[in-house]
Amino acid sequence: MTHLKSSYFSIIHGNEDPIAAAILNAAPVGQLHIISDSNVAPLYAQTLAKKLENKNSKVTITIFEAGEKSKNLATISSLWKTLLRKNINRKDTIVAVGGGVVGDMAGFVASTLLRGINIIQVPTTVLAMVDASIGGKTGFNENGKNLIGSFHPPVKIIAWIDSLKSLSDRQFRSGLAEIVKTALLSGEKAMTFLEQNAQKLLKRDKNTLKQAILIAAEYKLRIVKQDLLEQGKRAWLNLGHTFAHAIEHAQNYTQWTHGEAVSAGLVLAAQFACDVKILDSKTLERIKKLLFALHLPIKPPTLSRLAWLRPIRNDKKRLLQQQRLILLTKIGEPIIYTVEDSTFESWIVNSTQTLNSAQ
Repeated sequence: MTHLKSSYFSIIHGNEDPIAAAILNAAPVGQLHIISDSNVAPLYAQTLAKKLENKNSKVTITIFEAGEKSKNLATISSLWKTLLRKNINRKDTIVAVGGGVVGDMAGFVASTLLRGINIIQVPTTVLAMVDASIGGKTGFNENGKNLIGSFHPPVKIIAWIDSLKSLSDRQFRSGLAEIVKTALLSGEKAMTFLEQNAQKLLKRDKNTLKQAILIAAEYKLRIVKQDLLEQGKRAWLNLGHTFAHAIEHAQNYTQWTHGEAVSAGLVLAAQFACDVKILDSKTLERIKKLLFALHLPIKPPTLSRLAWLRPIRNDKKRLLQQQRLILLTKIGEPIIYTVEDSTFESWIVNSTQTLNSAQ
């Protein structure tokens, strides 16, 4: 088992046995309520529940339909009702086993049931390990990405690295986009590591992957510790996400993965920073080169003007007719950049049209 400086986040190798032991160590009293989805449950969650039961723990398991399409109030309501029927109480712990959607949904349920109970995150995707499980952001989609939610940090994060073997290549690469994002925020050391090890990451070399996950997780944990409620530095973690959320919303969360949208969003954020002359073009090309090496998109899909603007106008960071973007001035130096809505909207329409015509 490999730890960060804090045992709050652990990477664990092996089957369900060490995962069960880690869960029971973090939640020694009360009943355990596993929440998973229809993809992960038959692979891992159901066996994990049996392992926990064999260790004399009382366990329930609740499963919802996999996919971003389930990230809505109807699913949340169903989870609330199911867990209440199972007599959940404040000494119990919810255990989220799955990717980012499972973590977000289970986290919101944990934050609201009985006015809040403990949750343990057991992420089974790269994306969830380095981003979604860390920091306590929970929620679901309503008129945009994650516009309804809460802050509810888990009591423990257990990154189950052996579960990554079940990911498709596309799902795996999607998670790498968030690692690239974190490297851009962190600085040269992290960025150079990814540039030098891109092919090893694509081949899922375990040691390289573990190091990349630790780099990303450690950076996010440090930022979240300083700014849990996103009043300052935590907003940096939204680098590229204004664009990414617009892409996802325009496609009704059915075509591009979150990581693919983030990848294109990182390039658009860098392009905008170049156009307003706070970032040099060499850094833009460096970002594109790394993402391309990891087989991630560097151009956005073709979207209409309204498809871009509708979700951007609902972005959580927008304030008083101004768009607040996270931009880089160089690798490792992010800023919050404010621009008038009209200026930014003209830029996004014109620049994406130019990119699409060049495809």
